[in-house]
Amino acid sequence: MFLLALVYDMARLPQLALIPDPWQFHKQKILTLCHMNEYEAWMSKNECQPFCVDAATFQNAQKDSNSIPKSETYVYKPLNRGEIRILDLQPGEESSPLEGSIRHVDLKSPGSFTSISYVWGREDTPLGPPLKTPEGTVRCSFSLGAALRAARKQTGVVSVWADAMCIDQQNSEEKVTQILQLKRTFQSSKQVLAWLGHESDDSTHVINTLKSMGSGAKVETPSLTSGFWNSLDVLLARDWFRRAWIVQELVLPEKVTLRCGAAEIDWERFFEALRLSERGLQTSSTTRTKLGVLELEHAGPAYALDLTRQKLRSSVTKYSLLELLDTFPHTLATKERDKLFSLLGLASDSERQEFVPDYSSSLETVVRRYASAFVNQGQVMDLLYRSGTLKSCSFSSWIPNWTRVGARPTISTWKSSGKQGYCAGPRKLPQATTVQSSVLVVSGILVDQIACIDELSLGNGAASAVEAKRRLGRHLRYLAAEYPTGEASEDIILKLFMGDAFGPQANGSCSQSGCLDAETTTSAAAASARREEKWPANLRHLVDKDPEHLELLPHYTRRTIQRYWDVVQTFLRRIPGAKFCITKSGYVGIIPGNVSLGDPVCVLDGGAVPFVLRKNPKTSADQWESGIRVTYTLLGECYVHGIMHGEAVSTKETNQSRLFHFT
Repeated sequence: MFLLALVYDMARLPQLALIPDPWQFHKQKILTLCHMNEYEAWMSKNECQPFCVDAATFQNAQKDSNSIPKSETYVYKPLNRGEIRILDLQPGEESSPLEGSIRHVDLKSPGSFTSISYVWGREDTPLGPPLKTPEGTVRCSFSLGAALRAARKQTGVVSVWADAMCIDQQNSEEKVTQILQLKRTFQSSKQVLAWLGHESDDSTHVINTLKSMGSGAKVETPSLTSGFWNSLDVLLARDWFRRAWIVQELVLPEKVTLRCGAAEIDWERFFEALRLSERGLQTSSTTRTKLGVLELEHAGPAYALDLTRQKLRSSVTKYSLLELLDTFPHTLATKERDKLFSLLGLASDSERQEFVPDYSSSLETVVRRYASAFVNQGQVMDLLYRSGTLKSCSFSSWIPNWTRVGARPTISTWKSSGKQGYCAGPRKLPQATTVQSSVLVVSGILVDQIACIDELSLGNGAASAVEAKRRLGRHLRYLAAEYPTGEASEDIILKLFMGDAFGPQANGSCSQSGCLDAETTTSAAAASARREEKWPANLRHLVDKDPEHLELLPHYTRRTIQRYWDVVQTFLRRIPGAKFCITKSGYVGIIPGNVSLGDPVCVLDGGAVPFVLRKNPKTSADQWESGIRVTYTLLGECYVHGIMHGEAVSTKETNQSRLFHFT
């Protein structure tokens, strides 16, 4: 009789259940054996009575099964300068044990080899299959084991490089050295094989469809009612597209091949087909609404990867590390600090000593060191735009939380009406320094104070134009008879909630580097076209149309009104927890949700937007010894209608400029 061992709750407290005679449950469709890989299955009903092994017994058995006798464990030999390790994989069938040999090669003449790109997974994930070499056995993860099997041939040796196998992960000094030469490693590769994972969710059909779309003079995309679109979006949602290390693994090599199960496709062909697919989704809003078709929600990371690949490979565009961090906020890393280290091979300023990978210091120490280096490079405003207590690290209000997954939106790049952008602060280079890497000192002017705050209540972003107009219209009552700029109250409200936008702007924000962030799901050309489009001269008249009769209006008018409210939603999402405010001087604005009455508003030298601050109740002993008497917490950037283009600076005396100390 067969006995099935069922392992479950691996991420929490691993458990083991033994099920006798599993074939009877398979015939009753209670047990399904998936072809995803040889380790997976699932049970649809609780109709069998397994014999459960207690957790302690299972964990001890698991530890024993994963352990390799010390005498049989592969021992990494030191690498000489400029060397890497190459794994020569022996041929074998798909499920046969992994075997090979590891050798050292000089990067000046490494020979032909393929680099493996894959998802590491969690650090606490149980070890997978062993790889046997003549000098001992190496245990690899399930993910790497599957990737190596995908790279292996049935005949002939295959030479590969895989980070977890070819870098001694227990040697921090070696890891630092190897990270710093990853650029040379990937550029020396014959190709990169990107392992997306096993076949599932119709992924083979998706890849074959994409391959057929990328050829021929006439390209036809699948029907909007086809299940292809959902399956494609599921494929794009795989962790590989968001893994931090794959950015340079995809950008640097000449050739990249995506592998999912048994299906393969070249990256250039894949992305061209993806672009054609999205073009196929650009049907009329009526058709899309009727069919329930949405944009590819998870396409953003793929667009960011390809745009960066194309621009960097042109040898003209250079990105600083800060620009790359702003472009890839959606990436994932097993170790938080690797979100910083993984981009060094692409950054134009990676040679700075402060950026050398450091696995021995605390994460806070590493992040503060990086932030101080950015300040010394003159990038202080780029830091502050993406900071504030709702966007920054827990230990500092002026340092962005680079290790958090998700965009750090900013209104500093917003295209405003009749201008290239905002310029609220004094038009001079910011003078900024750091004190002991913990306090940021920057010059600016206090210009106002928060006097009134109200909620915006715009719902979840799906509100119709009718409801949005009703909700925002109530803020008219706050406006004084004569606004400081002399504008009519209706014009102020129209401009305020869209940040006085120049015209329709893309839902996904564009970073200063020009790369698309994780929210962008349309082509760069389409996004660029939208950014250049202006509002019609009669926008206020259109938005003021009777909400009860919108369906009777011409299509163009309805479309313009809806796009206006879409821009309102897009702008407000860039200010975390956005709230309505009135300042002491009578201006109205949009502020972060953590602001309180009495918080001061300032503009900083060279700053595009105003900032809201909060005076700290006391200073630390170290700050006092450094001559610092007053410190502030940066709450975040804000929009104050009427001072976004330097108006507040011109009304203040120059002797009111001061130094702000941010903690």
